[in-house]
Amino acid sequence: MKACKYLIVLIFLPLIFMFYHCKESTPSTPEITENIFSIVPGRVMIYDWRQTDLDDNPLPGRTGETISQVIGPTQYYGKDAYLMIDSTMIGDTIKVDSTYMFIDADGNLWQHLLFEENDPGLGPGWLMVYNRKIGLNKEHIAYLTTVQPPGSPAPITVSIRTIIKNKAILSVPYGTFNNVYPCELVASFVGQYMNFEIKVRQYFVPDIGLIKMKMDIAEDFPGAIIGYEIRELKMVR
Repeated sequence: MKACKYLIVLIFLPLIFMFYHCKESTPSTPEITENIFSIVPGRVMIYDWRQTDLDDNPLPGRTGETISQVIGPTQYYGKDAYLMIDSTMIGDTIKVDSTYMFIDADGNLWQHLLFEENDPGLGPGWLMVYNRKIGLNKEHIAYLTTVQPPGSPAPITVSIRTIIKNKAILSVPYGTFNNVYPCELVASFVGQYMNFEIKVRQYFVPDIGLIKMKMDIAEDFPGAIIGYEIRELKMVR
């Protein structure tokens, strides 16, 4: 090592080392020690479903029930994954959605995502939706690309960003939890002929899973909010 030219550098060198030592030993974001996400085969979660306006007033005839089931594990696109089936009943209408998910060794939550059903080429495939390993309050860029869907006159930039926030207390019909992790997902679609985003707020409890969800946009009612809260949890074998 070269000799320092100036005495003042020698005087402050120990302080500089001390500063950087402290800086390196202090994590930039709080560490997550709990396994936030939970996928349990045979578990059935029943939610109260509703659609509201922007002031949280229920829309007429837009209340119902969502039943979420976990099936698996099974091999799906190279992963031991679980099939998540959501059946939403609103009046005489039943809508069924399904997706595949898994949790990796670091506790990160993955989902198989396609922008067009039955078209593996249009979408990211396996996507790490929530990154537990990076800690709290740090944005995770889950997806960022520019695509030109079939029939689209111009390319679209698609981004999905997520964040896991500080633990909170939350009450739902099933009960009150003091270890709730609020998570936020923002998907944006920007192009010459479109510019909009979808914001989803999800609330997870360790060893239970998703207890509440709110989505700030709905296909059939623009400007409305879709949400559901857990009412019942049971096991089916």
